[in-house]
Amino acid sequence: MFYKQNATLNRAWDHFRATADLDRLPPSRIEAAGKATRSGFAGDPWWSWLYNPVGKWRLLVGEPDSMPSDRLRVRNVEGTRRLISLQRRVLEQRVADADSESFVDKAGPAFRDPCVDRPMNWDAAKRQLYFKTASESGHADKDCRLLVQL
Repeated sequence: MFYKQNATLNRAWDHFRATADLDRLPPSRIEAAGKATRSGFAGDPWWSWLYNPVGKWRLLVGEPDSMPSDRLRVRNVEGTRRLISLQRRVLEQRVADADSESFVDKAGPAFRDPCVDRPMNWDAAKRQLYFKTASESGHADKDCRLLVQL
C-alpha cells in the first residue's frame, strides 16, 4: 500500500518523458516547462498521496532542481561545438570575407545556432562568428556572446 513498484515505474516513465521533451523546446520555454515538470505531484489532490506515497516521494526527491538550467548550459556547449566546427570549415575552405555571410547562411543545420535555430551570426567588421548564449531566464543573453575570430 505504501510502495507500489509498478505504479512508481509508470509514473516515472511519464515524468522522464516530460523532462526529455524539454530538449525539443526553444530556450525561452525551457524554464517554465521545467518548473511544471519539477512540480510533479504538486497539482494532485492531497488524498492522492494515500496511494503509493513512498513511490511518489522517491520521484520527487530524485530529480535535481537545476535540470532546466543544465539544459540551457548544454545548448551553450552544443553551440560552442557548432561554432568551432563552422570556424574550421570557413578556414579550411578559405572563404573570402565578402562571401562569409552567404557561406554561414548556407552552412546547413549542423552549424546553426542551437538557441534560436537559425544560422550563426557573422560580424564582417570584426571578422567574427558568434551566437548569443542562452541565459538562465531562457532568453538569448543580450550581453553574452560566444564568438570565434576568423
